Amino acid sequence: MTMNKLLFLVTVIISVGMGDVFAQSKMTTSNINSIYDEQSPVVSPDGKHLFYTIAHNENNSGGMKDKGDIWYAIWQDSVWSIPFHGGSVINNKGWNGVIGFSEDGSLYLHHHYKDGKQGVSIAKKKGDYWEKPVNVDVPYFMNKSSQQSGSISADGQVMLLSLESYGSIGAEDIYILFKEGDSFTDPKNLGSVINTRFQEMTPTLSADNKTLYFSSNGLNGKGSMDIYSSTRLDDTWKNWSKPVNIEEVNTEGREVSFNFNPLSNTAWYVSTKDSDGYGDIKYKTIESLDDTTIAPLIDSLIIENVEPIVADIKFVEDVMFYGKISNAIGKATIGAKISITHIETGEMSSEYSDEITGKYELLIPKEGKYSVKVSSANYLPHIDVFYRDSTTININIDYELIPVKIGEAVQLDNVLFERGKAVMLPASFPDLDAVTEMMLDNLNMEIVLAGHTDNQGSSKLNYQLSEQRVEAVMKYIVDKGISKKRITGKGYGGSRPIANNTNPETRKLNRRVEFTIVKE
Repeated sequence: MTMNKLLFLVTVIISVGMGDVFAQSKMTTSNINSIYDEQSPVVSPDGKHLFYTIAHNENNSGGMKDKGDIWYAIWQDSVWSIPFHGGSVINNKGWNGVIGFSEDGSLYLHHHYKDGKQGVSIAKKKGDYWEKPVNVDVPYFMNKSSQQSGSISADGQVMLLSLESYGSIGAEDIYILFKEGDSFTDPKNLGSVINTRFQEMTPTLSADNKTLYFSSNGLNGKGSMDIYSSTRLDDTWKNWSKPVNIEEVNTEGREVSFNFNPLSNTAWYVSTKDSDGYGDIKYKTIESLDDTTIAPLIDSLIIENVEPIVADIKFVEDVMFYGKISNAIGKATIGAKISITHIETGEMSSEYSDEITGKYELLIPKEGKYSVKVSSANYLPHIDVFYRDSTTININIDYELIPVKIGEAVQLDNVLFERGKAVMLPASFPDLDAVTEMMLDNLNMEIVLAGHTDNQGSSKLNYQLSEQRVEAVMKYIVDKGISKKRITGKGYGGSRPIANNTNPETRKLNRRVEFTIVKE
């Protein structure tokens, strides 16, 4: 029997739950922790198997350099067994991790196994084993961060992911996705009560889907990452109580990947405090957790856009804003003008990047929210926003500009719409603002817009949808001050694909908006 099949010889009994494991008062983790970095523990629904990631283990697929393979241990005689490597079906030389289980026992996994890109895959359960992972369609999935974490609810209907994506407030934010058939909805940011300007990671839900547990370094905790809880206030999933620090488990170290069972008041989590390696899997009985997760009544009035709590650190007088500017095609460094404007006061400063190195440097004396414009001749400007606060030391951001020239179509990758509608998502606005800025800087410039869909469904309806989306883009640009006479547009439906329509992953590339400069 191969090691791959050994991993999959598991009978997952969904209805049993995790109580049997958590109820063990003398549970030991001595066999599963090591000199390596243990990450992302997930217990199977029957409570008999622990799946987790081990980083830089010499027996990983990529050896010591491997950032993480999935391993598993078996619950035997009140002790976790020594861990077994998960095998090549669910592991490769990249980072591998388990998100959780579906209702039918299928296994959700991080990233796409076919091409190695970030995303979500599922290994369907078949008898006593799981099949080869296949990609799960998640519309508008994007993660600029190399960090990956998330979980799926006990009922298999809700997925939480930590992403640096469209609409992120800071670095990694927590997003929610809902199951629709065999796929999930596009990720929605949980808002600024939960997410801060820093990192929010390893989100999990309580069994009743009402309490959110997550780790953050943006809420003035004890250590580098602390675990917090927040209560969902209604069924919109947008309103949350003020996060509460779970002081019973947090230390001056790094605490992540928290799971809690209220039946036994026992928690699983990962901590770097007093660990054998970098991170160890730990458990703890927490009698008072139910009380700490119920926030005071006043916190029920917190709205989604409340400013995040910032650590009380001495204000740094001058902050360096620096980075490199390059061509998005070919990555060659370029000279460009970078201008920053304090949104509240209107104060502006600018600098030119070095034409040879592409590097720029600007001093930022005030805290607050800044808008950024990066521009260079024959390139589409880049519009951005960043925060400078009392905790900021230096800000390092590299920018890539898209080259444009007359007669050549430029694809606006971030102009996104609600599925099947001509309603733009907020993540579309920066790209369209960049087009507007370019036209304001070049008063004689005229452009032609082109809208495209994939070939799924009615060709007539696809054509109409592409026309409507072009009109929505035109209206946005005109409302920003550009004469309607300078913009024309047309929808082409699914008649001009740039990628294979038979594959869901490549099909999404055909749903796009482009513009072409016809006069400078």
